[in-house]
Amino acid sequence: MWYKVPMKRALVVLAAALGLAFAAKGCRAPSIHTSLNVEDPRVQTILPTDRCGDFFIVDVMVDGKGPYPMLLDTGAGTTVLSPRIAEATGISSRMETVAIDDFLATGSIPCRVRKVDHLSRALGAHIEGILAYGVFEGMLLTYDYPAGQIRLQQGGFEAAELESPGYVHTSKGTRPFVRGATDTRDFTILVDTGSSGAVALRKAKRFDLETPLQPTNGHMRINGLFVDKGARLKGNLTIGPINLERPILKKAVKVNLVGQQVLRHFVLTFDQVNHRLRIQRPVGELSDVISMSSIYGLGIVLAPEGDRKVIRRIFEGSAAEAAGLRVDDHIMAIDDEPIGERGCDPKSRMRSAEAQSMELVVERAGERMLFTILTRALIE
Repeated sequence: MWYKVPMKRALVVLAAALGLAFAAKGCRAPSIHTSLNVEDPRVQTILPTDRCGDFFIVDVMVDGKGPYPMLLDTGAGTTVLSPRIAEATGISSRMETVAIDDFLATGSIPCRVRKVDHLSRALGAHIEGILAYGVFEGMLLTYDYPAGQIRLQQGGFEAAELESPGYVHTSKGTRPFVRGATDTRDFTILVDTGSSGAVALRKAKRFDLETPLQPTNGHMRINGLFVDKGARLKGNLTIGPINLERPILKKAVKVNLVGQQVLRHFVLTFDQVNHRLRIQRPVGELSDVISMSSIYGLGIVLAPEGDRKVIRRIFEGSAAEAAGLRVDDHIMAIDDEPIGERGCDPKSRMRSAEAQSMELVVERAGERMLFTILTRALIE
């Protein structure tokens, strides 16, 4: 049967249909095939990595060029390439191959080009990009923090394993989100191996906190410098089988996440085939409670600039304010160690679980000065 459709309505229907078609094409998951050049696919392969604090850096061949040092990061939904890689390979938004030792990913692999020099300076190690979680589609990807290893195995977990203790569901997107909970709230949280923090929640102030959120320090992201604010939670927080006692929560920039300060206790195996995460604990019981110490520090936000750190903010009532430090002061050395030589752990003395004395060499308007400062509690 034929019906008459007004022209205006027909155009709207056609436009909607075309819109759906374009949306379907634009949202289609990238096609990535992964493989390991090993004799026995059931055996785990250790990736050759350099460990920088709790970060893992790996040499990557991109479309046959390289190798380029790149940061492994389950919190990255898309691989980031430096302008230097983009210029050498001619890549702007898609890679055809990613190779790491015996591992190979081929297909249409999404990426974006961003400057990462500021991340290298903040990290204390040279990187040329960030390798996304989805590059290892079809693999069991293991972060063994206690052993300091990244391991790969073809495929996913066996069906019989999936309901065992320590296995939790993950989201089906480009990053591994799992379920978390406090005594009063449930939420999803990203397992982010690229975050040096503990737990960050977007709506942290809505949780039952012992004190209002307080500024603690700053951290460098791909899109700039951000100030951290945190406070202790009243009660406990669970992330799958992980139990945190009165953890210090920070206000998240974009998504809820759990980072290295918690993850470093565990062996994490990500299964993108079955969308599962296995959490193991080599020392103690998996359900043993993790406590978080108080945070002491100078109360400043630093930005990397060449071979020095520049103070961008000083918190009211902080040790730095009491000592007479100023915004735009250049910190050249801490405890006789030049900032530019501090390597992979540049914050090792900037935060601690108790008060400590620090000697800072500071350059101000071309003049160098020495400050001796006793750190103060930022969060008890």
